[in-house]
Amino acid sequence: DCGAGLDIVRIGLNLLHARPEIGGGWNYIGNIVRAFALSDCDYEVVAYCTDASAEIVPDDPRFRIRKVRLSGSWQPARILYEQTILPGVAYRDKLDCMHWFAGNHAFLSSMPAVVTLYDCVFIEQPWEIPFAKRLYLSRMVKAACKRARVVVPMSESTAEAAIRLLGVAPERIVVVANPVDERY
Repeated sequence: DCGAGLDIVRIGLNLLHARPEIGGGWNYIGNIVRAFALSDCDYEVVAYCTDASAEIVPDDPRFRIRKVRLSGSWQPARILYEQTILPGVAYRDKLDCMHWFAGNHAFLSSMPAVVTLYDCVFIEQPWEIPFAKRLYLSRMVKAACKRARVVVPMSESTAEAAIRLLGVAPERIVVVANPVDERY
């Protein structure tokens, strides 16, 4: 349902971490963003991007790019920006909802949020993740999933892990598998 009869919905997309070298996550985000453009719903999207992530935003009048001068690969600066400045910018942009990819969400944001969860490897296979990153993810992802209105796992197995390991209520989960690119 596109919310017929309602005002235009303004959706924010936090694409600051997205860059081609993240591989499957890059493809997933790109396909999700392009799927928005295929919808005939009445909405506006504000995409918060770096130079790299701006390239996955469709050339569509419903999309507006807000470039942030950060390198998506320098995580401390990106995380600091997401936690401190981005919530204020999103508030000033009068968003109705923010979609946070990569299992994160600003602690100081009261805006309704959707959080995409790629996996729970940091819990299920902790030996594969460096200690500092595992520590960050265990706190950030749990807090983000707890605060989000909707948690969007990429698969049924990730949804199961979110329920079992992170305590996400099943009614707050909507599995969104990777949309197939239009060239296929």
